Amino acid sequence: VTATNTSANFSDKNVANGKTVSVSGISLGGTDAGNYVANTTTTTTANITPASLTVSASGVNKTYDATTTASVTLSSNKISGDTLVLSSATPTFADKNVANGKTVSVSGITVTGTDAGNYTLANAATSTTANVTPASLTITASSPTMNPGSSAMSTIGRWKVSQSWISWATLAPAATSVSPPSWRGLLAMIPTG
Repeated sequence: VTATNTSANFSDKNVANGKTVSVSGISLGGTDAGNYVANTTTTTTANITPASLTVSASGVNKTYDATTTASVTLSSNKISGDTLVLSSATPTFADKNVANGKTVSVSGITVTGTDAGNYTLANAATSTTANVTPASLTITASSPTMNPGSSAMSTIGRWKVSQSWISWATLAPAATSVSPPSWRGLLAMIPTG
């Protein structure tokens, strides 16, 4: 005589010891099956142990910001349909500098959520890579002003203009200042002595 069943189920999917298992669809087979009448259902117990959960990280590229702070997206090998929340301490680059494929270190990984109790975390740390790209740098310049009445000398590159080179009274008797665009004209004139 042989016995088979069509289904056997726990009352829920969660991890625990000594969980009830319901068995149904029991039937008999074999040469002497006709000599017996069997029950079609029964129960037993069994354990569900935690599954091993491995957390991985995917690095997110960033623009240089003078810090080692990084960003990652966490994922895991959880069973489809389970609800888990993955988190970690702040990921970091080894240094702040621009480069491609830089190592990102991720530590302090934790798992929470409805189904967290059904897993054992296999790793509390991991690593990945990401790029740090150059920041955009805008250079601006301010135009200095030279007062004819002063003895100050203004320098732009290698050109120098001083009060002693020209006669301010002749060129601009009423002027109080000359801005850089006017210096080219002044430099083209013959010094007065």
